[in-house]
Parts: sequence; C-alpha cells; structure tokens
Amino acid sequence: KERRANDGDDAPAKPTVVVRCLALKERGGQLEPMRFTLDEELDPKEVEIVVHACALSRSDLQAAADEDAAFPLVPGREIIGHVAKAGSAVSSVRPGQRVGVGLQMGDVDGDVLVKQAPVSVGGLADRIRVRSRWAFPIPDALPTDQAAPLMGAGAVCWSHLQRAKLKRGAKVGVIGLGGIGHLAVQFASRMGYAVDVIGGESDRAHNEEDAAQLGSSAFVALSDADARKGAARSYDLLLCTLDQDELRALGLKWGDCLKMLKSDAKFCVACESAAEVSSLPMKAMLERRLVLQTSAAITRNSAKEMLRFCERHRVCSLTEKAEMDADGARKALQRVSAADVRYRIVLLRSSAMQAYTLQRRDGLVLPGFGSVPMPALPVPARLRRATDSMLSQSAVLVGQLATRSRDMLANATSQINSSALHNSWQAAASAVRTGAQSLANSSDSVVRQMLDKGKGVLQAGGAKGAAGKGKGGVRAL
Repeated sequence: KERRANDGDDAPAKPTVVVRCLALKERGGQLEPMRFTLDEELDPKEVEIVVHACALSRSDLQAAADEDAAFPLVPGREIIGHVAKAGSAVSSVRPGQRVGVGLQMGDVDGDVLVKQAPVSVGGLADRIRVRSRWAFPIPDALPTDQAAPLMGAGAVCWSHLQRAKLKRGAKVGVIGLGGIGHLAVQFASRMGYAVDVIGGESDRAHNEEDAAQLGSSAFVALSDADARKGAARSYDLLLCTLDQDELRALGLKWGDCLKMLKSDAKFCVACESAAEVSSLPMKAMLERRLVLQTSAAITRNSAKEMLRFCERHRVCSLTEKAEMDADGARKALQRVSAADVRYRIVLLRSSAMQAYTLQRRDGLVLPGFGSVPMPALPVPARLRRATDSMLSQSAVLVGQLATRSRDMLANATSQINSSALHNSWQAAASAVRTGAQSLANSSDSVVRQMLDKGKGVLQAGGAKGAAGKGKGGVRAL
C-alpha cells in the first residue's frame, strides 16, 4: 500500500509468502533468524517444498567460506520435505508428496534452487522453491532423517561408483569412514565389490567394527610404511573422502594413495577444492594410466536410480538428530566445524522430531526399529536365508506404515500452523499429533510382535536343522 501511494500506481500488489530461515548474514558470522518474502505465484516449472529435515556437512562450511559466496546465506544442501504447491507445468511430483533435494544436483539449464529474493537459500528454512525436475520422490521405506544425507553424501559416492563401471568382484578402497565414506562402503559392497576401509591406526578402535557391519571386507591401517607397502597396487578404484590436511594427519600424501592403485585404475576424490585436485602428482598418473574422477553433479536419472537402489538394498545413513531451531542449528554447525560428528547430523523440525532414527547396534538392524539379536544356534543356511527374507520384508512393510503416519503428522501440522485460524486450531493440531503418534506406536508394536514370532520360529527351525531335519524347519517357517 505504501508503495502504491508513493508511486501513484493503482495496480494491486502481488500476494506474497513469508519465508522464515536461519541465515549467515556475513562471512564468519553466526546463524540468525531471518525473514524474507516471495511472490505467492509459482513459475509453471517450480515446486514449493515445506522443509522437514536438513543435514549439515563440511560442504556447508566450504560454501560459506567461498570467496564468491553471497550473503545472507542459508546453509543446508541435503533436504527432505513435502510438496506444498506445484506449478501448472509440473507432472513429476504432486502436492503432499515427500521429496528430497540435493543442492549439488544440477544441469546445464541452471541451478536447482529458484533465485529467492536477495537470499541464497538452503535447507535451514521453513520452505524452499526448486525446479521440479530436481525434487525426487522419497521411497516410503526410507525414514526422513536417513534419507536426507543421501541427497548429498549419497549422491557423491553413488556418482563415482556408477561412472566407474567396475566388474563385479573388483576391489574398492574407501579412505575415511565419515559421512560420505560410510555410504560408499554400503553402496560398493551391495554392488558386488570387495571393499576395504582405509584409515590410520588411531581410527581402528572405533571404525573397524562399524566398517565390518556396513559391509567392508577389511580395515587397512596405513599409519606405517609396512602397511602401505602391503596395500601397494591392490585396488581397482580408490575413493578418497578426505582433504589434504586430513590425509597429512594420517601420514599420507596424494602420491601414497596413488601407489595403492593398479594400473588403469580410477582415483576418485570427493573434495570440492580445485587447488587440492591440481596438486595431484600427474606424472605418476600418466605413467600408470590412472583415471582421475572428481565430484560432479549427479544426473536426474542417476539420482532416481540411487534412491531405488537404497530402498531395495536397505542402504541408509547413520545419523544424529537435533532440533531445527537457532540454538540447535548453531550447535550442529559448530560440531561440524570441529569435526565432532561421526557420520551425519540432521536437523528436524519439531513436527518431525518423533521420527525414528536408525542406530548402529549389535544384531539385525531394521529401519527405525532398533535391532533384534539373532540366536546363536546352528541354523541351516537355507533356513537362515528364508528367515532373513521374512524379517526384511516385515521391516519394510511396517517401516512404510510408520513413515506414512509421520508424514501425515508433519503435513497436517504444517497446514494447521499456516492457517489464518492458527489460534483456534491448536486443539485440532494437538489431536493430529496424538493420533499420528498412536499410529506410529502401533506400528512399532506390530513389528516387534512379528519379530518375536520370527525368532521363535528360527529357534525351532534351528533345533530341527541341528537334528538333521532342515526341511522341517523351513516348512515350520
């Protein structure tokens, strides 16, 4: 109204949407709450996404430190939310659908994010707008907090492994078992490769067990010359997730990494610094016909294939959760800066904090439901495979039920909170929360009953198998 009065323009002002976010207003500054407005009308090819979860990583710190960074800057490059609105030309996703966005994804047509006011917007906002072609439906079997890192860290290692086109049984080495490394181990092992995790002797105590559970064949400590000599010319592909400073802490240089590769092998670097890549010893690479692969934007088809692969092979991120508010985000970013996060830290909005988190425990790990220790019985291989299949299918089905209940909670709460009748709808919001939580608890109870029954069948079948009646055990199952 003020603008029309000043300009003498009688045209009605365009409706706008207020976006709340946490932004870095200057280089080296702290995250601060901030608001800006967007035109309510969407471009035909845009979607507006209400953010439920956002993972933070070292790349967010690098983006803020970049000399070309534009401020204010909202961190967060691994995002999960639901589609609130879709443009008239959008057919790949629909309103209400859970989707993921990774800001490293893009193509020759431009960036993923639509330019939003004077702010460089990432996932630490209540909503974002993106090109619909880069918003990917998330399979029901993938919990929200586990799916977020797949959109960044997962895309990096998937892109490297897929482009390498290795033969089944090839030997892959992963240097560093962090946010990218722990996903690379899962991808590579499920693709049929033999995977070693490579690190320092100081890493062995807390990484060796995790590496084995994730699918690694061995943990190779390269802190001494003898170990490096034993690993010489061993790998068809080496994926380095560390930068030069982290390599030096292990007593390694780029040249030491290249010595571990066979001739015609591939050396993949996940770092985003061109200066670091340019310091590679090119003479050694040329002499042995080594191929350098750098991180690049994943294609749209490749991203969809990755998500299907994760659902089919139960690839998931190991995460810590925190509240997506100013205090939680500041502490999370400080921990990332101090390298105090083991794998990934994911910020969740309060409506999504009821989501289950996959934790690493001994025994069989099920998405969102902890673990079920397997009995130490002489179980026939045929019976064990059948039992594993039953448990996996049960976990997927009930995981889908729990995921849908959480999505119902987040979607309904978001709609109520954005309503003009916010104050009068508090009772309704409370009822929605209670109902969705009850549904999630029910699904948890169902899966535990199924697993208890499965364990009983396994014990009975194992006893029959031990007595030479393996077929009877399978029939009982």
